[in-house]
Amino acid sequence: MTWLTKKQVADRLGCCTKTVERLMRTGDLPYYRPSPHIIRFDARDIEAHLERSRIRIEKKPEPSYRRFHYVPGQKVV
Repeated sequence: MTWLTKKQVADRLGCCTKTVERLMRTGDLPYYRPSPHIIRFDARDIEAHLERSRIRIEKKPEPSYRRFHYVPGQKVV
């Protein structure tokens, strides 16, 4: 088990420590407090958070038909 500091978590998430604190307050990021002045995060929890918050872009299938393009002077039926 790898333990990370708040600064290390912020570096992994690409954000500032204030954002990490907000994620802690909202319960989105689990943390451990081994003593009153020490906060640690499990690296597996951070990786799980990254996986949950990843944006997935699905490619839309190409239509099986072609759109009609009007050409001036062309007869439309």
